[in-house]
Amino acid sequence: CALPIVYEFSKRYADGVIYQSEWSRVESKKNGMSDNKEIVIHNCSDPEIFNRKNIQNAKGNKIRLITTCWSDNPKKGTAIYKYLDENLDFGRYEYIFIGRSSEGFKNIKCLGIMSSFALSRELKKSNIFITATESDACSNSLIEALTCGLPCVVLNSGGSSEILAGGGELFTSSKDIIDKIEVVSGHINKY
Repeated sequence: CALPIVYEFSKRYADGVIYQSEWSRVESKKNGMSDNKEIVIHNCSDPEIFNRKNIQNAKGNKIRLITTCWSDNPKKGTAIYKYLDENLDFGRYEYIFIGRSSEGFKNIKCLGIMSSFALSRELKKSNIFITATESDACSNSLIEALTCGLPCVVLNSGGSSEILAGGGELFTSSKDIIDKIEVVSGHINKY
């Protein structure tokens, strides 16, 4: 396993360690990381691209949900997105997926990979960001969505809850995600 090598290198040669989230700091300690000087610095997005300029939040009959995910690893939320594809009220919601997925969707519209500029435009045309990523230290996708002013519905896993910081709702499984989407969609301006 590579982790002991990283931990041993850190112990011998590093003056300190920078973590992406408090969650990643705690998990590293549980797995054997030594006590060094530590600091948590979250990721950030490029403010020239991801910002609140030119927001065009979706208007009309449907609330526009969006997910961005660059990996088709199942831990990125595939099962939850498939559940939403099969159970969400698509008479009320439109759902856009940008990135890679190992699943084909019937109702969720997949736009594939796009540039950061194009992604920013799509985020700004949406109403709510959804992420079901498991054990992510500090999700760039979540940060980009929040930076564009989107309220989010986020799996309570990894460092995502500390990144969310009141900018939406946490869910725990497919059993409560639709309820959390309903809560946020009913109070978008609150978030």
